[in-house]
Amino acid sequence: MNDLDRPTSATFSIAVALRSPMAYFAVDSAGRPALLVETSSPATREVVRRGLRLQHRASCNVEIDGTTREITASLVACESDDPNLQSAFVSISEIVLSRLTAANESQVVSILEELVELLERPGEPSREGAIGLFAELLVLYLSENAMQAVRSWRVTPSDRHDMVCGDGYIEVKASGTRDRRHLFSLEQFIVDSGKNAFVASTHVLEAAGGTSVRSLAARVKERVAHDANLVMKVERALITIMGLPNGSEATFDEAYATTKLRWYDMKDLPAIRTVPSHIDQVRFRVDLAPLPSLTVAEVMQREHSLLPCLPVE
Repeated sequence: MNDLDRPTSATFSIAVALRSPMAYFAVDSAGRPALLVETSSPATREVVRRGLRLQHRASCNVEIDGTTREITASLVACESDDPNLQSAFVSISEIVLSRLTAANESQVVSILEELVELLERPGEPSREGAIGLFAELLVLYLSENAMQAVRSWRVTPSDRHDMVCGDGYIEVKASGTRDRRHLFSLEQFIVDSGKNAFVASTHVLEAAGGTSVRSLAARVKERVAHDANLVMKVERALITIMGLPNGSEATFDEAYATTKLRWYDMKDLPAIRTVPSHIDQVRFRVDLAPLPSLTVAEVMQREHSLLPCLPVE
């Protein structure tokens, strides 16, 4: 997309990006990126907000291979001059194209709409959010089977634990200091009969020249590159928690976080497990430092279904 020349006599300069469905990378006269997808969907929705445009059945005047013509397509365009938004648009557009190869007509529409919905409401980055996401990505990256691990991660917003795999749950906790005091909710200790929940705890410390959240996420995406929906799942978490890339994000000591990764069975932890009726949203901190941890082999023995999500030893 960045290699396209700006149009001289049309709205967009385009290049074929995909042939089934027919899709094009595009840039407008200001050099701003867009994505055009030819589809027979009857959808007519048009959205214009926060520097993004989504328009189905749009009539587009385009230049391609030195000629000008009109095409009717679903158009997603970045109309903002913000370089961070433009960069994120291009990056996610590449994932979107991979997802479109296996999509039907209705899925094409929803995939394009998701691109706009994700970028119009990026998250507000925070130190706490970056530390937590770094730890989750580290567990995914170290997992035996990254494809299965990412599928098990953040399955629904209502899940009480970060990962749900078979009859096992994993709650990832990270400390930005050298202690292991973590915040839990009462609900996380309420596990259905026959299920087993574990905590993966580590220290995520800032370090000059270390690993950024986005660079670690890029390596997770490489491990799941054969499934564009999983790649998008990782990207969605990045944008939601870290916001748009800005080139000045914190970096962390990945080697230290890996070395300090410890596993605990939630049944073994001191916790508030019951409260009087009419009381909810109970949260409390547990200091894991003095408590015995489990080896990965011991976790697997207690809950075999978690094997794909556990680190290789």
